[in-house]
Amino acid sequence: QKSDVILQYLRPRKKFPSVWCAGCGNGIVMSALLRAVDRLAIPKDNVVMVSGIGCTSRMPVYLDFNSQHTAHGRALAFATGAKFAQPHMKVIVITGDGDALAIGGNHFIHACRRNIDITCILINNHIYGMTGGQGSPTTPAGAFSSTTPYGNVEKQFDPCTLAIAAGASFVGRHTVHHTAPLEKMIMQAIEH
Repeated sequence: QKSDVILQYLRPRKKFPSVWCAGCGNGIVMSALLRAVDRLAIPKDNVVMVSGIGCTSRMPVYLDFNSQHTAHGRALAFATGAKFAQPHMKVIVITGDGDALAIGGNHFIHACRRNIDITCILINNHIYGMTGGQGSPTTPAGAFSSTTPYGNVEKQFDPCTLAIAAGASFVGRHTVHHTAPLEKMIMQAIEH
């Protein structure tokens, strides 16, 4: 029955498996998101999913929602426009740590500050995965990557602390290891 819930939200004739690497949590987050939308009984036509560039931002390609696959780091700016144009819609941004906190960092801060009823799901894998494993703003200090071969010398961003400091009215953090609580948290975020 759970697979039936997922299947009704996938775009027809989309090629699977996905572009995500084995072991990546993006598929788990996608499943939790779809179950949350289903449990909230939100019609597919009332959802706008917006993404930028990166591994995580490929998610709207697979999902049968209104979607915008936008420029790198600009998902929250596009989502703001979508929410202003269609305030009755549930606008969900799916983004990664590189997309939201590097090139899109300023948009992230101001989206948190504005609190205009957008749900931002930021999947933090601590690295730029799609382009070769470079360090991201959330790469832990001392971690090795293709751009930090001797260990990262910079302190990592904490996205939740940044969101709280910027004024976000709902901030949650979860792991893909615990799917039921992840789904519940996504439901709370969408309803907030």
